[in-house]
Amino acid sequence: MERKAAEPVELLSPLLDTQIQLRDGELMMPGNTTLVSLNLSGNKMTEKSLPVFLKSLEVQSEAGGLLRLRLQRNGFSPGCDDYAKIKEVMAPREDAFEKLRCEETDTMKKEA
Repeated sequence: MERKAAEPVELLSPLLDTQIQLRDGELMMPGNTTLVSLNLSGNKMTEKSLPVFLKSLEVQSEAGGLLRLRLQRNGFSPGCDDYAKIKEVMAPREDAFEKLRCEETDTMKKEA
């Protein structure tokens, strides 16, 4: 059996990406539009990290972005304001995620 030589993969530093922009004095990199679910439960995150998550969720577009975010069992109170805001932002997205999962499951059953 003859093995084909692997084609070299060009690795590019994210800092050399031409899509990176400077906005309001901050370096902005394009977001990951394929990540739909992120589970960070039980990671010892504190309340200090929540405003960063909230801001990133608020700037995501309707066309792409995170649909499911799990932050339970971390080092912040489930009743803190930023966590409540994150859950509020994520509620309609998580509904869309569940609908997408059901549609994929139905499609897989039909193909089987």
